[in-house]
Order: sequence, then structure tokens, then C-alpha cells
Amino acid sequence: TPLAESMVAIDELFEHLKLANKSGWQSPIENPAIDPPHTALMLREQFHELGRLDEIKKQPEEFQRLLFASEKTAEELENALRAWDKKDAKPTERIGAAFKGVGQSCLNCHQVYRDKPKK
Repeated sequence: TPLAESMVAIDELFEHLKLANKSGWQSPIENPAIDPPHTALMLREQFHELGRLDEIKKQPEEFQRLLFASEKTAEELENALRAWDKKDAKPTERIGAAFKGVGQSCLNCHQVYRDKPKK
């Protein structure tokens, strides 16, 4: 389904961000094509486009709220990465907090809508 396809793309982008995080928010040696700010932008756009699907519009309001929150945290990460002066020795706390927020927003939604035992 389009929802599943989007979630696979989101997961792949988040994995790329995990690699960037391990590389100090630089392009990872094992995948130098990853540009952390651009990857965060693509993640934000994936969340946004997911929200436009008819399948999503039929979901409960809480699901849509969690999706919007994920988009906002991805935007915060993108903004933090773009604002970071790489001449500084280490990434800012804002980047770390935003990255953690993206992961937590996914977990929050998955706990309610994906990982919930079927009755």
C-alpha cells in the first residue's frame, strides 16, 4: 500500500540519519552521498506527502496528529542541521535533541498503531 511504501522510505531515511549521527553529522564514510540536512528535508517531505494520502485522511485524528508531529520534528532537525556552523568542534545540542525527537515521534506512533496486538 502507499502507506507501507512511505514507511519503508521513512525508515531508510532515518537509517541514513543514524549513520550521519554516528559520523558527527558529517557525510558518513560508508555512504558519502548522505548529506544530513538534505536527508532531514527528504524525511520531512516524506511525512508531509504521507499526510496527503486518502488512506491517511481516513485514519483517526490522533494518528494524523502524530504524523504531523513527526513532520515538525523532522523540520526541527533539518533547521538545526542547516543552522549549525561546522567550524564548531561538535554538533549543537539542538541537533541531538531534534534527532532524538524524530525517533521518539516514530516510536510514539508505532506503539499505538503498528505494534498494538491484534484482537
